[in-house]
Amino acid sequence: MIKLYLAFLLVEIIVIYLLSRSLTSKIFLLLYRSTKNKQKSALLFALIFLPGTFIHESAHFLAALFLLVPVWQMELVPQFDEKTQSLKLGSIPIGKTDMVRRFLIGVAPFILGTSLVFFFLQFAIDNQLLTQPLPVAILTLFLFQITNTMFSSKEDLHGFIELTTLLLVLYLVWILLRIKFPILDFKFNLDIIPPGKFIEFLKTATVLLLPPLILDLLLLTLTSSLLNRPIRERPLLP
Repeated sequence: MIKLYLAFLLVEIIVIYLLSRSLTSKIFLLLYRSTKNKQKSALLFALIFLPGTFIHESAHFLAALFLLVPVWQMELVPQFDEKTQSLKLGSIPIGKTDMVRRFLIGVAPFILGTSLVFFFLQFAIDNQLLTQPLPVAILTLFLFQITNTMFSSKEDLHGFIELTTLLLVLYLVWILLRIKFPILDFKFNLDIIPPGKFIEFLKTATVLLLPPLILDLLLLTLTSSLLNRPIRERPLLP
């Protein structure tokens, strides 16, 4: 049962990631279709996602400070890459560090984002706020912002490949040489996290991720429909 819920939770996260990538791209295309100007489109796009971008970059900033890695000024002005045709919402330069801390700083927005989504959804459910229009509207906007900006970019995951390769090499060495590490010989005490409570947590997490997933799906359907409409040319005046 635990494996089933873990698999379902992973599928939800992957689907939300794919939906958010497609949705943000289509929103930018809609803005560009309206303005016919990439700079104006980027500015409007940045304003729409400014709260989520601020939380994303703040997560990098706080993680770097906690891990004692130098950081520089946070940048929230979007940059459009003509070569890759991609839009970078914000950035925060960090100093040179090891692969582990680089990886942790890179995934900090995802960890913070999912934690905030779970917390506020559970808070709304516990306080019966989902029947009130204003809290629902605020929560919907919040979910839209977080779920579409919490995933790490390619630059954020620079240390991922190096760290994964190192762990795989160490694991193979550990198996082949049969080296014993005292820290790996202890037995987990299941009383710390009873299986029943862990399953309940996973069940709650999968349910709480459904609203942002459905929201992104609806918005993606709407934006796709708008983009598929033919552009009406204004008639020339005599």
